[in-house]
Amino acid sequence: MAERTDTRTRLLDASVRLIAREGLQALSHRSVEREAGTTHGSTSYYFRTRDALLEQVVAYLAERDNQSISELTRDPYFREPRGPSEIATVFAQATERFLDDSRETTLARFELCLYAARKPELQERLTSWRGFLVSHLQRVLHSLDLPHPESGARMFAAMLDGILFTAICVPEMMSHEEIEKQLNAVLTACAYAGSEWDGDVDPLAGNPFG
Repeated sequence: MAERTDTRTRLLDASVRLIAREGLQALSHRSVEREAGTTHGSTSYYFRTRDALLEQVVAYLAERDNQSISELTRDPYFREPRGPSEIATVFAQATERFLDDSRETTLARFELCLYAARKPELQERLTSWRGFLVSHLQRVLHSLDLPHPESGARMFAAMLDGILFTAICVPEMMSHEEIEKQLNAVLTACAYAGSEWDGDVDPLAGNPFG
């Protein structure tokens, strides 16, 4: 059983590498087997169709992302009240890991998200994937004592995706300093998420935390 599980994981890892390096058009049962160095027919043994393979790649990446974000947001650091600049520093470092050590995963995720826009059957898994991220971020935002952490977490998740997407596509626009600056700005704006903002205060201009 352990050998079978290992082969399945090798095939999924190979799929992620292929998608990140060459795009979804390069993904086939045979190309995954070549990338993984497994025998002919091994991919179809675990994933009968290409759609089944894609669905399991999404689930696999979601599980890995969920574990990484969970480890980050459960850090004892967030058990104490923190200011937006402190949290921005931590998440800027985490974002850089997604762009360096986990670059393949990040590229593959964006490829799959764009593909899923035309494949409703994948959207449910992506919605669950996004739900994990928002719930973890909500835990972090509780340390800021925000009035509306759920709304803030959705805003923060959208901003993180935007930063990662821009950094992948136009890396020269996203230095570490720029990433931290933008995260600090959105964490400040999160204080107003879901509130009845009347327009008298620019959430990006001031600091609602005093």
